[in-house]
Amino acid sequence: MTLRVSLDRDLPVSISTQLKGQIEYGIVSGVLKPGEQLPSVRELSAAEGIAHVTVSHVYSALKREGLIVMRPGMGTYVAGDGEGHRAGQSLGELQRLVDTAVVHALERGFTPVQISRMLTARLASRQARRLIVALVGVFGHATEVYARELHSLLDDINPDVAPYTIERLHAGGEERSRVCEADLILTIANRVKEVQTMLPRKHPPLRGLTFVAHPETVRQLQALPENLQLGVISTFAEFLPTMLRGITTYARLSQGPQCAVLSDVDRVNAVLAQADAVVYATGSGSVVNHVRHSVPVIEYLHAPEPSSVAALRPLLEHLTVSRSGEGRYAREWKEASKIG
Repeated sequence: MTLRVSLDRDLPVSISTQLKGQIEYGIVSGVLKPGEQLPSVRELSAAEGIAHVTVSHVYSALKREGLIVMRPGMGTYVAGDGEGHRAGQSLGELQRLVDTAVVHALERGFTPVQISRMLTARLASRQARRLIVALVGVFGHATEVYARELHSLLDDINPDVAPYTIERLHAGGEERSRVCEADLILTIANRVKEVQTMLPRKHPPLRGLTFVAHPETVRQLQALPENLQLGVISTFAEFLPTMLRGITTYARLSQGPQCAVLSDVDRVNAVLAQADAVVYATGSGSVVNHVRHSVPVIEYLHAPEPSSVAALRPLLEHLTVSRSGEGRYAREWKEASKIG
């Protein structure tokens, strides 16, 4: 088990919120792998010195969100990626599809040379169409960064990566229609279930990505002087401990950072008043306007984890050659929209 929890009872965040956030972030960041076993309620309670009921409530919440599965008599595990039906992985299946097409063509009088040339031409025409990937994130600016980084990791496939936000997807209409016209929908690993509830029953493949600290964020943190007072502003309370742990991994500081959650205005103002430098989570950009002049600010950005993207390559390569024109998902979505 690779679950490592660091609970700070001095933070303005409840223990249950910290615990849930760290397990959730472990899944999102890829530290906790699909199928990996987690400690039992009793084991985690004893290891961290917290009540059984607290751990039980956290596990129940994570189960409702589809992030973990509980198998009676066996234990608790990180949920899989939900793929289950990955198309095109069996070469035997591909052979049967090609054989069927060839047999039908021969029965209709076409020659082997004609069939071969047509297959080659059709593959070439399908490969000329760029793969469309809809990337659904939480914040617009960060999702645009994710899209650029994702395209860079897949530059050989050269997909058209279009950024969207969950808020825009909630709004429905044209935004949701465009997402459903994509060949593949990607989102943050812990948001897969939420995004899925907003899509029609028949939708393009939906997959989750894990994320790590953006290289530029790491560089800026490593460049901070040791003797400054760092202020840390988190957008979500549950991710403050994880964000703090990441910051202290890269920044060598002689004193602990002062921390606040964006919703606690008084504490945010107190932290900003004392800070020699400020690190803020995506979504907390409004604090920049309140930072004292000449105080450096760093946005704690993330980027898609390369191995998470690499794991998608078989599916991406299959989709690249199997989609052309308007996909059946887009047509079905449009028809459903007319009916609804």
